[in-house]
Amino acid sequence: MVSIPVIQFIVDRFGADETHVFTTPIAAGLYEGLIPENNLHNFVREKFNSIWKSPAAFLKLIRQVRKLKPDLVLVPFDQGNVARLLARISGVKCRAGVLNPATKTNFCLNHLFKTDLARPMAEQDWALA
Repeated sequence: MVSIPVIQFIVDRFGADETHVFTTPIAAGLYEGLIPENNLHNFVREKFNSIWKSPAAFLKLIRQVRKLKPDLVLVPFDQGNVARLLARISGVKCRAGVLNPATKTNFCLNHLFKTDLARPMAEQDWALA
């Protein structure tokens, strides 16, 4: 999850209507009032991370992202292979993320930032933004 201050920065810079957040139902409440409800895309983490096992569901998700026509995708450290793969397949030209050695799909991002596990995740999110 990208920290709330990062999303606030993005909203201030690009506007709430242009900002979409893919998150879990539990974390969705953190973004209420910050971006329009239609721009919150909620997924149960376990289902999202295994969506590749269902080609029809994965294709539907890819179409959903492509329909948004994003200019930029930010993938925080704690996101796994599916988020990185989805960013690559979605057609987005700028795919930035924090290098996660536990994933095999870091190559899907064209702007990678080194991980510094000694720093708090929020600081790494800021570096990503």
